[in-house]
Amino acid sequence: TTADADDRSPNAEPPTDENVEALKKQLALANRSLATARIRIQNITEENVQRTLDIRDLESELTRAELATLGTHLEPKNQELVHIATNTQLLRDEWQRQSRGYEEEITRLRDTVS
Repeated sequence: TTADADDRSPNAEPPTDENVEALKKQLALANRSLATARIRIQNITEENVQRTLDIRDLESELTRAELATLGTHLEPKNQELVHIATNTQLLRDEWQRQSRGYEEEITRLRDTVS
């Protein structure tokens, strides 16, 4: 390092070819380790992206399953509502029929009295 170079006396011997070669090998090894680490990071990132997509797919499937279950539970209620609506309409029709009958009877009685 620069600090190491500053600590050397001006009379220090220059690095030997062996030292330079050893440093080059260490640098090459460090570069390979760094490249390997980058590849591992990229692979982990890709795995995480895939897992995220898988989780989203599972959430979608779960949502569809929940909706299907909810639909199954709601279907009897829907049928009950249709039945109630039909009965209500039948009762309304009967009430209107009876009302017309009462109006006709009232009109007939008025005509009889007059």
